[in-house]
Order: sequence, then structure tokens, then C-alpha cells
Amino acid sequence: MSRRADQQAIIMARRSIFDLVEVSPDAKPPVARFLTMANSNIRNRKRPTRPAEPEVIEIKEIKMRPMIDDPDYDVKMKAIKGSSRKVTRSRSPCASGADEMAHQELGQQLLDRVKKDTGELAKVESEPRFEGRQIVMVLAPR
Repeated sequence: MSRRADQQAIIMARRSIFDLVEVSPDAKPPVARFLTMANSNIRNRKRPTRPAEPEVIEIKEIKMRPMIDDPDYDVKMKAIKGSSRKVTRSRSPCASGADEMAHQELGQQLLDRVKKDTGELAKVESEPRFEGRQIVMVLAPR
């Protein structure tokens, strides 16, 4: 804008209810607008933002019995690869459940074996612990 146009814009702004606001001073020519105070307050007001949604981590559960056979154990170990896993030594709903509860060290040995076998693939987030009638261990991928 020329100097004459700048002066005319300033004079027009003073005669009216509008304010002359320079929007882009670095542009050639500089950009200015007529705004009311209400418009400028609305533009300058920060918009409320939504709170960030928490990141959901999917933990899949793998249940093993203490007397699991090697082929079944191998299948379960293949399933451990990937996302976070919760490995539990569960008691069975069948009649042998009471025997398994009487020998809890077998379940502890099973989870120690899982921890040793997944040493390269996963890290232990939560050491084996009792939750009710189950022993629980949480693994996360490396």
C-alpha cells in the first residue's frame, strides 16, 4: 500500500467503530483489516481442546497348566511373540485343580521356565505373583 492509502485507512478507522489491524506486516504490500473489538477478541481467544485420550495397551492372556506337555507348551510359546502378554498358571475347573493348588511350586517352576525361554523375545514387566488362585506374570516385547 502506498503512504497515501495507509493514511486514508487510518482516517477511515478513526471515523468509524472499526479498528485497523495489521494482519501481515512482512508482506509486500502489508495486509491490514478493519475489525471490531468483538471480532478481534473472538479470533484471539484460545479454543478449548479435548483432553488427550489415554493410550490403550492391549494385553492378551495366555493360560498354562503346570502339567502342560511339551508340544502344547511350544504352541503357547509361539503365541507369546508380539504384543504384551499376561501369562497365568491357572487352575483347571476339573477335579485335578485341588492337586494343583496343593503343589503351587509347580506353577512357579512353569513361569520360571517361560521367563527363561522368552529372555530374548520379551522382558518381564511384572514378576510372577499370586492373584487369588492364579500365579500371574506380565511380559512385554523387547
